Amino acid sequence: MMYSFLAPADKAAVAKAFAFVNERELAYMVFYLVLFRNVCAHGERLSSHRAYSDMPDTALHAKLKLPKKGQEYACGKRDLFGCVIALRYLLPSSDFLAFKRRLSALIERYLRDNRAVGRAELYAAMGFPDDWKTITRYHM
Repeated sequence: MMYSFLAPADKAAVAKAFAFVNERELAYMVFYLVLFRNVCAHGERLSSHRAYSDMPDTALHAKLKLPKKGQEYACGKRDLFGCVIALRYLLPSSDFLAFKRRLSALIERYLRDNRAVGRAELYAAMGFPDDWKTITRYHM
């Protein structure tokens, strides 16, 4: 909310700290991340949460060749993978790589410890494409 209340010049100054997004994209991404932060803060299930608002289309959606349903991307729009995309844009590369390693380890541990849920089912619930780890191959 604080970002949304800033004067336009201040929003521009904040957005300049993020090399790969403009003011409008930053506002959308922060809002989207807040939706998922609220899920965590209220102890709800994060993995299968669907936001009521779309993550904006990004160049990464296209570079990752995410599947589409009609004109809309099938993943990375209202799901947890949208958060991963937003963080790829907003975190420094080294921080994102550390995040990706930790997330990958958590997913692998969950799959190892919970045999009732398979990789495909978990990825589908989270909105992750099978090759989600390739997200760091693409330059911003």
